[in-house]
Amino acid sequence: MENKTVLHMNKEDIKNFKPTGEMLKSAELVFLNMAYVGTIKPIVEKYQNEALHKFKFQYKRKDDREFYYKKTGFNYVVDDEHTYMIKDKDFKIYLKEMEKQHKEHGFNVKKNYCPLLIAKDNLRQSENLLMSSFECITGLKSSEINMKLDTRKKFLDLTLNYMSRFINKDKVLRELV
Repeated sequence: MENKTVLHMNKEDIKNFKPTGEMLKSAELVFLNMAYVGTIKPIVEKYQNEALHKFKFQYKRKDDREFYYKKTGFNYVVDDEHTYMIKDKDFKIYLKEMEKQHKEHGFNVKKNYCPLLIAKDNLRQSENLLMSSFECITGLKSSEINMKLDTRKKFLDLTLNYMSRFINKDKVLRELV
């Protein structure tokens, strides 16, 4: 087993804790990315869902069509999480429609890229930076925290809740605009 250097803290240490610059910067980045995902998610999901209902793209596999028809009452893809199951020829149409919608909604992304997926990935990366910045205290690598999604969520919730008292909210708001 790897020998981990962990900062042991008593109640007084916790009370007087001052986060490092790296901890502050990574927490601010997580908050910024959370805000961005929260802002664009309803916009992107709305036009994704509109396109799915407008074009009524079919599932590639008959088994999937039958399964999701029983589950949703629709005989076509209605969930943006299922677009990878669209027939290849239809998927090209979907990508073209998404490119058009991205531009119409002011998103400047590479062809066949989704602004929401990019934003979610940026959020995930910033969360990993936050976890890494706390390794000296927790003794846990981000890869260990990420092994279970509920552990990851709890760690991030506790850490962000704790770090929120140290964040300059005005600075974060200025960076949002």
